[in-house]
Amino acid sequence: MGNPSIYAITVSKNYSKLLTILLSKNTRYFKKWFIVTQEDDTETINVIKKFNDPKIELVFYPLEPSKSKPEHKKSLLTSEEDLRLSIPNYLIPKKGKKLSQDQQTEYDKLTKNGVTFDKGGSLRQVQKILLPRVGVKNNDLVLMLDSDIVLPDDFGKYLSIPYKNDTMYVCDRVNYMFNSDLMKQHCNVDKNSLVGAGYFQLYKYDPTKLCKRTHTAGWVDWEFKNQFKNLTSIASLSVSHLGETDMNWAGKATETFLFDEELGEYCKQNGIAYSDDINVTKNNIVNYIRCCKLNSMTRKYGLPNYILFGNSFCGVNKIRLILEQDNNISSFQQTYSNLSFFGNEYAHDELWQKTIAKFYLKCFPKMSDHLWIDCIELDKSNTELHHKILDRLKITFFDKLKVWTEFNAPKIIFCSRNPINRSLRHYDNYMKNFPASHGWSWNYPYDSFEKNIVEGDDINNSSFVQNSMYVENIKWIVDVLKIPIQNILFIDCDADTEVLKKKIEDFMGINLQCNIKPVDNFSLNGDSVDTKTLDMLKQFFSQHNKTFLTYTGIDYNE
Repeated sequence: MGNPSIYAITVSKNYSKLLTILLSKNTRYFKKWFIVTQEDDTETINVIKKFNDPKIELVFYPLEPSKSKPEHKKSLLTSEEDLRLSIPNYLIPKKGKKLSQDQQTEYDKLTKNGVTFDKGGSLRQVQKILLPRVGVKNNDLVLMLDSDIVLPDDFGKYLSIPYKNDTMYVCDRVNYMFNSDLMKQHCNVDKNSLVGAGYFQLYKYDPTKLCKRTHTAGWVDWEFKNQFKNLTSIASLSVSHLGETDMNWAGKATETFLFDEELGEYCKQNGIAYSDDINVTKNNIVNYIRCCKLNSMTRKYGLPNYILFGNSFCGVNKIRLILEQDNNISSFQQTYSNLSFFGNEYAHDELWQKTIAKFYLKCFPKMSDHLWIDCIELDKSNTELHHKILDRLKITFFDKLKVWTEFNAPKIIFCSRNPINRSLRHYDNYMKNFPASHGWSWNYPYDSFEKNIVEGDDINNSSFVQNSMYVENIKWIVDVLKIPIQNILFIDCDADTEVLKKKIEDFMGINLQCNIKPVDNFSLNGDSVDTKTLDMLKQFFSQHNKTFLTYTGIDYNE
């Protein structure tokens, strides 16, 4: 038996410029391609007629009801079930409860203008009425494809996959905002796509799987995804997205994919600073489009893509400063360095949990080519606060993710230093901050390092020693947060900075745009720590370092 046929469905209103590119790239893979538009979009109609391919069927539907005229085609959907509007589940109150104030505000904003863009209805009409008319079979595939998505040249090889029933197949995407970048394949990998987002949804034909009508296009694909028992991402498949993501859900309002010859006029029309340096101009345009996106988003929610994690004086701040030099990376400043969110001792736990959605999630709005980081720096000397922070991290990044299915758990960049060097840095900081540090967590303020860590013939359990023990943190991340070890990058923050940069780039899949500062070669005065104490510390940390090596590949016993 040969490969299955693909029946594609695309809703395209005011995307004629992009459609020209899509038709030339995508049509070859489809047995039939239904492209839905509205009669007032004459440019799209002309592009399709000019392309003149029998595989393409132009479908008219009242996508924007406010622009529909009496002579335009009417919807073929007539039953009560077909016409019912689906409301996002995050705007549906729990049983026995009313909408919260935030929910009510968002609900009113969504519904005040009625149906503004009926993408769901148009897709349902094709699925329910038009597909059966053209003889689609149960073994055939249906592809819901956005009007700004280009399939790769090797897409045909993915047709031999053994596709299963009741399974939606999705894939990654890369983003291009400029045609010149598309030609050179200079793309931004979209690390913030919601799993199952509607730009590419492929499934084995099933007449019971039908999209639902919604007020805007923003909820259609997510609701449809939830109709499937299984969700599978096709390994190694990545499609190209032309323009900025997650915009124009109520109909196209902002142009986000540009040819170089359009840049000057685009800047003039939108009040954007134009430069003779094309890269500066492009960056100005990108930021303008980002601002339009943020202004139009109804759900400015997200989680950090990466967490810089380490004990105090392990180099978390050093790595943050490296990453923040890149224009496409931002950190959540409020949680660094006093942990004012996770470590807020004055917020009772019940009140604190309410602020996760109201405050924390709003600090990481999803941007297709922008990465967010947060910094978690632990201090084990304050046992109660230390465990409070860990409990709150578990609530946010494990417990809540069972409910927030639209989000992915962050990856971890685990920062460490040689345990002895970290202990010395810690002590040196306390000394430099004296007398303010007099009441901090050390047994003998402003006394020698040895006296603060040695008790008789043994190393004591001082804060300088406790915070140099890392293995417990690794086990907690893996066992409690359930973040797999392959999603953790372990870095020695005393390594050469170029080496650090390369490891971070490989892990994050990006090229960091930053200037690298020289390595911080910290050391106390040579006579500050005697040989006996150093030997005791080496012996004390020896077994810990062996275990740490098995997890990380970093050998601190060398």
